[in-house]
Amino acid sequence: MDRSDLIGGSPLRLDVSDKVRGAARYPDDLSVADMLFARVLRSPHPHARVRCMDLEAARVAPGVVAVVSGDDFTGPGTYGLYTPDQPALARTGGKVRYVGDAVAAVAAESPEAADAALGLITVDYDLLPVVSDPRLAALPGAPLVHDELGTNVLHAVRLRHGDIAAGFAAADVVIEGHYTTPFVEHAYLQPESGLAIAGEDGRVSIWVATQWPDEDRKEIAYALGLPLEQVREVVTATGGAFGGREDLSVQVVLAMLALKTRRPVKMVYSRSESVTASTKRHPFDMVYRTGATRDGKLTAMEIELVANAGAYASTSKGVLNTAVTLATGPYEVPHVSLEARVVHTNAPPTAAMRGFGANQPAFATEMVMSKLAVSLGMDPAALRRLNLYRDGSTMLTGQVLGGGVGVRQALDAAVEQASARGLRWSSPHAWHETLPDPSPGLTRTRPCVPQAEATSCPPKRPRILEDSGSGGVPDPRFPGWEAGGGLGWLPVSGKRRGVGIACGFKNVGFSMGFDDHSGAVVEAYPDRAVVKVGAVEVGQGSTTALAQLAASKLELPLSAIQVITSDTDCVPDAGSSSASRHTFVTGNAVLRAADEAARRLADLGPRPSPAALPVVARSEYHACTTYPLDPETGQSERPNFTYGYGCQVVEVEVDVGTGETRVIQAVAAHDVGQTIHHTSVEGQIQGGYLMGQGYALLEEYVLNDGIPRTTSLATVLIPTIMDAPESIVPVIVEEPDPDGPYGAKGVGEMTMLPSPGAIAAAVHDAIGVWIDDLPITPERVLSALGKAGGSA
Repeated sequence: MDRSDLIGGSPLRLDVSDKVRGAARYPDDLSVADMLFARVLRSPHPHARVRCMDLEAARVAPGVVAVVSGDDFTGPGTYGLYTPDQPALARTGGKVRYVGDAVAAVAAESPEAADAALGLITVDYDLLPVVSDPRLAALPGAPLVHDELGTNVLHAVRLRHGDIAAGFAAADVVIEGHYTTPFVEHAYLQPESGLAIAGEDGRVSIWVATQWPDEDRKEIAYALGLPLEQVREVVTATGGAFGGREDLSVQVVLAMLALKTRRPVKMVYSRSESVTASTKRHPFDMVYRTGATRDGKLTAMEIELVANAGAYASTSKGVLNTAVTLATGPYEVPHVSLEARVVHTNAPPTAAMRGFGANQPAFATEMVMSKLAVSLGMDPAALRRLNLYRDGSTMLTGQVLGGGVGVRQALDAAVEQASARGLRWSSPHAWHETLPDPSPGLTRTRPCVPQAEATSCPPKRPRILEDSGSGGVPDPRFPGWEAGGGLGWLPVSGKRRGVGIACGFKNVGFSMGFDDHSGAVVEAYPDRAVVKVGAVEVGQGSTTALAQLAASKLELPLSAIQVITSDTDCVPDAGSSSASRHTFVTGNAVLRAADEAARRLADLGPRPSPAALPVVARSEYHACTTYPLDPETGQSERPNFTYGYGCQVVEVEVDVGTGETRVIQAVAAHDVGQTIHHTSVEGQIQGGYLMGQGYALLEEYVLNDGIPRTTSLATVLIPTIMDAPESIVPVIVEEPDPDGPYGAKGVGEMTMLPSPGAIAAAVHDAIGVWIDDLPITPERVLSALGKAGGSA
């Protein structure tokens, strides 16, 4: 069988039929005899000490079987991916640290009885000062979220690369900018839910939607004080994840109640409860000072990153480390000085979310590059291409990149496709020679820079050219601002169009010393095979991709491959469905096991004895060794083993009367190394772009002094089909990684990284003001226009 029939094609995904027919079973679909229903009482206060709890009235209420708090745990009762610092339920004398922190739980004969019992629980709180601003929280003397730590600074990184003074001395232009990104809710379609059943032997099984079942087992066992073998987790169909299901939700409380009652217990969060209690994307506050020569070569970056960890540690240390390694974007910067810290506040815990620390600096660095292009009078694509990584480039950590760096190819592909679709930006040194014909109802104004500078190298500029931060002062080279001239597309309706470009990159897999590995088992017959692997399908298409890889080695049709992923009793640990890692890491494990199975089948001859079947091959793949950042310099010869790259071009229309920004079309080119399933990759690119658009324009989880104002999907404001552009053009670039399966890298996270920077650049191209804070809401657009002297 020709491998090309399986690798790079678009066979029907293995999970499609069950999902389309409604046969896939999610946690909320599960129901068993004698089942109890659980609900959790949550703190209404962002910071308080639990003086006492009275559970007795709830315990004797009709239909109630059990009421528990943290005082009922025999084990530590806490959990956490990096540090087990989050109580599953509060203890008397302990703290609640955010609105939504779990205090007590009820198991009852019906959901209504459980709800009624919650209202009978009384909790006496001593209110404590609320810490909401991470910069203030990091100061000496600030109220402590975790008293035992003695500080709110959870983790800090200092990085030095090259000679920062020499870098700025070599610069002809220096720009400064202050950028912020918000809390963001994961907003997966399926709220948290699960079912737990305890056996007579004290072993507990939990059915739940998750991303990392084997890690869940460890955390559940730790919290309950159980041996690991006493905990089993079965993964149901999973209705979205985006990183939010790496952290535990219902598991510990369900297991505790099942063990206590010896009856099955089910829990389903309401949407409001999910939005309030779940983890969020880290807000970042970022200050960049950047130097460049007048021909566009970057010389130096001085960077400060401050991230909000919220109430508990979760993955904040890893998120900050990732942000540091990617803080200069996919660009060669010879001299870098960086200070970064992530700080506890009385906010929901912040955790993994698609991009895992890459998104926030990606927005900042792309804003830097767009502003430099304007300051230097250069085409924004040409400026980026001049500085982009290539094979052999040295990163800010000192890592020398190996083969397969495809970011330049992605940029060229994006620009080529954008040009074919008639997209141009107002630039003095245009990547393309001509401008498109105006659309009906639109008139084209003069370019946004003087014509003299559009045809010759710009003069040497003053050494310091500061931008205005979030205030959005218009580019001083836009002529006739007050009169409304020089603002790009100028329709009669007051809607103006602009085009922007941005790049992005992110590591594939776990990093900085973590042993990223996956196991796989292949049970093979001459005409079929079973692949057992703990890689959770969360919608990304990993199950089908792994089946394609196995089929390619076994020379079987895809229909002959069964993949089992769901049960920790039956499948080996494949690590988390995160970090864009399964195609690369788990794919290599499956390829090795399938290759071994194929050899053993061949050794049995053309007619193997039934007694010799199936042949069973096991494999465990360990990715290339990575190293942590040096605590003094932030240097590491290999913090990550490989990276994925992308570039996007977007066209927006901004209504200067309402401030509303609408994306007209987007081109998204991404280097995936080697495509395994073609339509899945295209879907990842389109879906990731749209998620990035939501990050850019809509989404923000709002807190006022620790009190959530975002409590439902109506206020989360994720993009719908009505917000989608008229077209999202996916462009697949393939620069193979030498260690990836058939050269494949990863694609899941990288696809949303360039979107905010490209949209912000397009808004500037349209109306001449910079918006440095996400999301780019109508209010922020109008405010920036107002500060600039008027909207027209």
